[in-house]
Amino acid sequence: MNIRFNTFNTHQRGTTAIEFSFVFALLFGVFWAIVSYAMPFFLYQVMNQSVSEAARYALRVDPELTDNEIITVVNTYLVDEPLAVLPTTFKTIITTENPSPSMIATEVMNSQSYRTLTVSLNYPGCSTSAPAGCVVPALNLFGVSIPTLGAFEAQASVHLEQL
Repeated sequence: MNIRFNTFNTHQRGTTAIEFSFVFALLFGVFWAIVSYAMPFFLYQVMNQSVSEAARYALRVDPELTDNEIITVVNTYLVDEPLAVLPTTFKTIITTENPSPSMIATEVMNSQSYRTLTVSLNYPGCSTSAPAGCVVPALNLFGVSIPTLGAFEAQASVHLEQL
């Protein structure tokens, strides 16, 4: 009496690999979605914190400086200090002049009683027409792009001094 128990195993070869590929694809998609949506949220929070810090820094600048000198000092501080927490790739996206104008906009508005400094950081979003601005490359699955990011802006204003 010779009983073979291997017949069941021979018919099941490769099922583990196929099941793993299905589960891996699902888990990778979820992981990619988490990472690709977390990075823009991180960038947005850093941008908000950076413009606030730059506006506060402007309060420590000599009020005798001209508007252009204040803008130069604040922009230099913004790139060197608060934005230093960003990886080089993110910093390059924000501070580069190519392919679009710089995303940093600083201006001083003069009124009758005070000067107002406004610091802005603009992120143009991620689109297929401008992939250089993408923080995380988009993953296209079945016609759905993950992530689809729109433009966002961080802005802070501060009154410098009485004139």
